[in-house]
Amino acid sequence: MAYENLAGTAAITMDATTGLAQYRFVVAGASGAAYPTTGAPVAGVLVSSGTTGSTAAGQYCAVQTMGIAKVEAAASTMAAGNAVVSDASGRAATAGAGDYRIGTVIDGSSGAAGRVLSIQLEAIGTT
Repeated sequence: MAYENLAGTAAITMDATTGLAQYRFVVAGASGAAYPTTGAPVAGVLVSSGTTGSTAAGQYCAVQTMGIAKVEAAASTMAAGNAVVSDASGRAATAGAGDYRIGTVIDGSSGAAGRVLSIQLEAIGTT
């Protein structure tokens, strides 16, 4: 089971530009929060959600910027210790050469994509 540690973490609030799903990476775009391009730096992880699990366009959203965060996985297997990047849907993916690493998997697991993992957020830089 994934966990998060919000004690002593920083969160920012911004407008949502599209319907954004909870526990996904976002960037601060010109009009507000949006999904990043694959392997790019991010602002943090969306921790707020609407009643359907997503934040509607035009709403304010809370974004966790440091600490241990819950993040939705893009791949079927992600091992503890793997360096993480965001895919174009804001989900955690294993970092590749030239990607901007944004965290490390704390508790790895295997199974279907879409499960929630614990990720230590950290701006590591390119691989």
